[in-house]
Amino acid sequence: MFPMMQIELPSVVRVCLTVFALGVVAGCQSSLTGNEGNLTFYYPTDDQLDFNKPIAIGAKLDLTVFTTGAHAKVELTAVTSDKPQILDSKGFLGNAFTLEGKSDGSAAISVKAKKADGTTTQDTINMLARKPEVIDIAHSCSAGPVGYYLTDKTIFLPYDLHMKNSQSVIGYGYHALTMVPKDGLAWDQIHKAQWAYVYKTAKLPGDVTLTSVLEPTRSWTVRLVDEGMIDGGTLTPVTNKTLDVLANVPAFVLARPTIGGQLLCQPDVTYSAVSKTPEVCTVAPTAAKLQATKELVESRSWLTVTGKTSGVCEFEVTWTKGNKGQGVKVPLKVNVLKVLKP
Repeated sequence: MFPMMQIELPSVVRVCLTVFALGVVAGCQSSLTGNEGNLTFYYPTDDQLDFNKPIAIGAKLDLTVFTTGAHAKVELTAVTSDKPQILDSKGFLGNAFTLEGKSDGSAAISVKAKKADGTTTQDTINMLARKPEVIDIAHSCSAGPVGYYLTDKTIFLPYDLHMKNSQSVIGYGYHALTMVPKDGLAWDQIHKAQWAYVYKTAKLPGDVTLTSVLEPTRSWTVRLVDEGMIDGGTLTPVTNKTLDVLANVPAFVLARPTIGGQLLCQPDVTYSAVSKTPEVCTVAPTAAKLQATKELVESRSWLTVTGKTSGVCEFEVTWTKGNKGQGVKVPLKVNVLKVLKP
């Protein structure tokens, strides 16, 4: 639970927002200055900002190019690899180009570009390609091998590719999982997220088993459920203590539906909320329409709680289509604390 306007963002997100504010590149970006110092190369990233991670064999990576120092856009005129059998250029447009990992090794990627003033420049970077050895799947709302998700929805399943020595391997378009049944999840190959596979879930409930093609003894389960199976709810993070909010400061609270006591991940569901102690607080549903990122993928079923005075804020959340369409009402509460002025 975080007060509005006082959310402490992870360090990577702060860097990403700073880069965006400067107008250099939008979103989270990792960067490296070319060997000749003329150009700076960027690619989207979702975690650490160190640049030269290997591209997975079979994956692609989109890079953008700016002048070093001024960070001005350029127009690419040529992109070549000295070892296209390892890393191959798949085309370029404007100041962007795409690389594809083909086989294990390293390659020098050379670019030529035209600057805004009409002059030309060039630079080179060295990139790696590796076959990943490990894939880790982490359900976005729960630990363990089983995660609950809604039927007939687009979901993001977080994953991480790396070597056995923990070195990350990057890129999009490499799917290191088999699934049973095959029609349980439809992989969205257009989406370029490097932190999650994007799937459209099947229309009927059931289990989908995902098995690593890199380590066939490892598997995970996506348990598909429909909205009518919701039978409860809770505030997250789940703790043994009542959450605290400050009086007169609107705060986000995440109320998550549950099924048999298990959290429902990415709950794109219909819900409402009403305060039972209006003298202490107001409570309103907050439909957060935010870009799906690693930090924000679970930003659904938010409530805005505004405390008026110190006390216990009691409210009721209704998941309208739960309990086979009859609705599920769950009483919840937070503590409202009033800050005393010195």
